[in-house]
Amino acid sequence: IMIRTCDADEKEEPQATGGTASNDIVSNYLRKKKRRFEIQFQFKFKKAPDSQLFLSCGYEDPVQLSLLSKTSLGAAMKFCKMKNPTFCYSLSGKENASEEDKKEGNYENPHFSFPIETSLDRIVITKEGEKP
Repeated sequence: IMIRTCDADEKEEPQATGGTASNDIVSNYLRKKKRRFEIQFQFKFKKAPDSQLFLSCGYEDPVQLSLLSKTSLGAAMKFCKMKNPTFCYSLSGKENASEEDKKEGNYENPHFSFPIETSLDRIVITKEGEKP
């Protein structure tokens, strides 16, 4: 898996980037600034996944924030959710769960999560025996 700015290395804007209009805006901005962002992952599944894959970041305890910071972060998360309805998050973890839910483990730890296909610019899938 390679995450990178779409077509930002090309000197001129290509006619069709294959991305969305918002991707093109970011790529054109980065093309002039010579800023790059790229992360590459390569892995092999032991078996094919049964469902959708997610890119996620989670932690055990909620981050201690001031009221203003918590409100700003909540607004930013709602904006992300509005732009990408498949975005999933929890800021509070077990702090808002009832005592019974805490005992039974019926709560989510704080996390941010996106389905892979909506959070990565490009995904390359190679079949077994092919070169990546």
